Amino acid sequence: MRQALDLATDKETLVNEVLYVYGVPIQGPVPPLLLTVEEESATSTEAKLTEANALLDKAKWVKNPATGIRERTKGKEAQRLSFSLLTSDVPELRESAELIKEMWGKLGVEIRLQIFESGDLNQNVIRPRKFDALLFGEIIGRDLDLFAFWHSSQRNDPGLNIAMYTNSKVDKLLSDARRTTELDKRMADYTSAVETIRADLPAVFLYSPEF
Repeated sequence: MRQALDLATDKETLVNEVLYVYGVPIQGPVPPLLLTVEEESATSTEAKLTEANALLDKAKWVKNPATGIRERTKGKEAQRLSFSLLTSDVPELRESAELIKEMWGKLGVEIRLQIFESGDLNQNVIRPRKFDALLFGEIIGRDLDLFAFWHSSQRNDPGLNIAMYTNSKVDKLLSDARRTTELDKRMADYTSAVETIRADLPAVFLYSPEF
């Protein structure tokens, strides 16, 4: 499901329309200016949508011709492919959320957009981890300490692993990177951790602003 949503998200459009070209699309948790990781070959939006639709078709999510929303039957219960997307009342995030809702709608996904004041979002949504999907940002420093965002020990409040991601390999790499004083070793650990996180796709990574 997350892979389909990632494929259907036109990151170039987000950069162009939300950031006015002052940003870059990203495929992982670190901006490309801070860490070089091999990028995937470019694929057209149409090809990505075709692949995303195929993934949902394979998972037996079928579009209802009357509503355009995908549904599937589990047992005797009909499920609707519908969930809420929560974000902060910040112009950049609000506009991004509207575009994402439109993009995912092309897949037959019904998105209920909910906008919160920043303090309310932090206190009542992020801290208790009460959301279907959350649009939010992380500030990554040049020291690339990703421990707070991706180590499994940080899954619960006050940790910042809001994707609630767990991978023992990444845990070890992030812990080792924190301890080593050798720059080459630290960068190798971070590169391996980022590659693993990208492969697991615990979140749909969107863009990095250039300012």
